[in-house]
Amino acid sequence: MPMLIPDDVRAKAEIYTGDAAGQEKTRLMLAETELPSGLLPLKDIIECGYVEETGFVWLKQKKRVDHYFAKAGRHVSYATEVSAIAESADQKDEKKKEEEAEKPKGAAVAPAPAAVDEIGQKMKEMNTEAPVQAEAVAAKN
Repeated sequence: MPMLIPDDVRAKAEIYTGDAAGQEKTRLMLAETELPSGLLPLKDIIECGYVEETGFVWLKQKKRVDHYFAKAGRHVSYATEVSAIAESADQKDEKKKEEEAEKPKGAAVAPAPAAVDEIGQKMKEMNTEAPVQAEAVAAKN
């Protein structure tokens, strides 16, 4: 089943057609997102699209490509249509900052290590008491 890119996504995208343009833009996108340049060994690219705002990428090629990554020792198959979300380290850092800014002040904070130790100790005490109580009940029966 062919991948359908919604019109609103296509409207925001940079779209390139043809193998030469697709290969060039794929290499640029990989470099921008700090991914290995050989990650997408695609052939006969028909269409390549990239939405910079979201990092959504799609590639359409004439036929499936099977590739062996010798350094990783892995065989990989790329379908005729490939899509992904690609983010650079800078974009990820920016997202984290935005998420942190959106958190309400006074939000729950991770407990201090001493509190975690205290809770762990109480759990151990509770677990050691339970078998004793069970043995006492068993002795009565």
